[in-house]
Amino acid sequence: MLSNVKIQTLGLILVSLIGLLAAAFITSAVETRSRIGQIETVWHSFELERSGKTQALYRMYAALGYGGMIHNIKNFVLRGDPALARKAGSMLDLVDASLDDYRIHELDDVEIDALANIEANLILYRTAIGAAEQMVAEGRQPSEIDNAIRIDDTGALAGLATLYAKANTVVDQNDPKRSKWAIVSELQHDTGFGGMIHDFKNFVLRGDLAYRDRVAMMLARIEAMLAEYEGLETSDDEMAAIADLRGRRNRTGLAFSEIICGTSRWPIYFGQ
Repeated sequence: MLSNVKIQTLGLILVSLIGLLAAAFITSAVETRSRIGQIETVWHSFELERSGKTQALYRMYAALGYGGMIHNIKNFVLRGDPALARKAGSMLDLVDASLDDYRIHELDDVEIDALANIEANLILYRTAIGAAEQMVAEGRQPSEIDNAIRIDDTGALAGLATLYAKANTVVDQNDPKRSKWAIVSELQHDTGFGGMIHDFKNFVLRGDLAYRDRVAMMLARIEAMLAEYEGLETSDDEMAAIADLRGRRNRTGLAFSEIICGTSRWPIYFGQ
């Protein structure tokens, strides 16, 4: 799916914006992360201004969403490339590490429950990856695999929403005006797990119009956030990253329109 939209992913460009804010661009040795490979090094620049919990949560969203666990699982179901299953597993490892990082801080009962719900969902996804690998090896169709490994994300999404609300409370206290950090954080939230790419892949696999409507809403929200970011004082590098991100957003929108109109060049399954 979206094989012509090269995976210098949306999630990575979001990390680029964060790197620009931190003035900590690092060149990656990993080809798929060549544009912005500093995901493991950029965070120290925020330590004085953001809580450790917020940093751990952002890493969690990055590993779960666009270019992360859910993106790679869905692409594995669609394409059957074993490398995608391995990538999904390694992203789950990063989510586990982020959960551990969050837990080193003082937690209230609400946070403890939220983390437990997220962790329970991760266990299901680890099992799902193994089941999907077996079904791919058996030559099963993507729609059949998707149906067999379908997971209810309600608990995990509720847990993430709880932690996200707490993080935004911290951000709002530190930044009375909406900051670049807040915009980039919301972009990461809205494009990933439970957001645009998750719904986009589910729409491709299942053809459910509810997913279609949510993708359309998210694409509009992403454009609005990019415009908001542009309205702040920005460097040339930031503007280049925004232009790149907008281009990818627009190509996703084009592919989305082609799917709806039945003119897509990519394989669409919709349960067939």
